[in-house]
Amino acid sequence: MIGKAWLVPVSLLLTAGCAAELACTAVGCDSGVMFTVSNVGQVPGEALVMRACVDEVCSDTKGVDQDVIGVQLPDTGPRAAVASITITQGDTVLVRGSTPVQLTKTAPNGEKCGPICFVAAVAVTKDGLKAIPASES
Repeated sequence: MIGKAWLVPVSLLLTAGCAAELACTAVGCDSGVMFTVSNVGQVPGEALVMRACVDEVCSDTKGVDQDVIGVQLPDTGPRAAVASITITQGDTVLVRGSTPVQLTKTAPNGEKCGPICFVAAVAVTKDGLKAIPASES
């Protein structure tokens, strides 16, 4: 009989937990690949032109102090993709390359609250591209 005494308090706690509303934060996210650019050999003060692609989806940007470019993707789930980038300054190609990436699931507010996105990150230097593992991004 003593062994069953804990059932009532535990069952009350479980029932109370089910009745409470789920408290969610409102952190958003977009599926895609983020390219972080550093030390590509650019001339300070002159604009960089960047074209980043993930498979066939591309994004372009131009600016003097650009160090990040993202390619937004539809929510297609976790998958392998090829990330590529070309960075020019004037007529000079500073970086051109590609690397395989793995889009992994992220849920900044928890999976029950959403949104759920699929992301990857790439570091870009004058030596080329390097996929950043999900545990490091």
